Amino acid sequence: MLWRDNAPISGLEVDVFGGGRVFRTLQPFLESEGIRIGSIYDDVGTFGSAWDPAAYAARLSPPPMLYCVGYQPEALQRMAIRGGRYRKLVQDGVRFATYVSPQAQISPECRIGNGSIIMPNAFLHCRVQLGECVYVNVGALISHDGRIADNVFLGPRATLAGEVSVESDVFIGVNATIIDMMTIGFGALVAGGAVVTSPVGAQVLVAGVPARVKKHLGPESDAPEAP
Repeated sequence: MLWRDNAPISGLEVDVFGGGRVFRTLQPFLESEGIRIGSIYDDVGTFGSAWDPAAYAARLSPPPMLYCVGYQPEALQRMAIRGGRYRKLVQDGVRFATYVSPQAQISPECRIGNGSIIMPNAFLHCRVQLGECVYVNVGALISHDGRIADNVFLGPRATLAGEVSVESDVFIGVNATIIDMMTIGFGALVAGGAVVTSPVGAQVLVAGVPARVKKHLGPESDAPEAP
């Protein structure tokens, strides 16, 4: 189902930014619900048309956009690339749609920002708040009163206990666990299988049980574009 501003969208067509693995994973679910794919954009037209904000703005009543840009696992190409793309599209005037799988379980008290994707068997408990362009993968769980900022990627079966706060541009890996009331700082990477038992600072990679800082991540201003 497509949503925007926490309300269902009546139309059944979307454009897509990013035609890579994230979109190909999502596409069967869209098609099973009868959601039509309009134009597919990326930076250079590899998967569809190269992004042209002027041409997009000139279209009459363009459909909402789904944000399907994947993450980059390398430290110097991490979520900052997703974040940069997202913020540029916002500047270009794009309004994002949200996809919520019918197989996801979401409390009615939750707030979900535009551009987010909630995959099957995800569980958002009471009073969870998601920012814009948050990807909640299959089987991920966000417990009560979670606060997730913009441009966050949760891997399959990631578990965030109650009152966890996640700042923007964060990647949380498959099967990672974050215990109650922890804070994950801006641009951090939580490795798959990690168990976070203490606050995580900005721009660090943490891994292990319990999670420890393995690497400090530098500025991303000169990071190469993702393929």
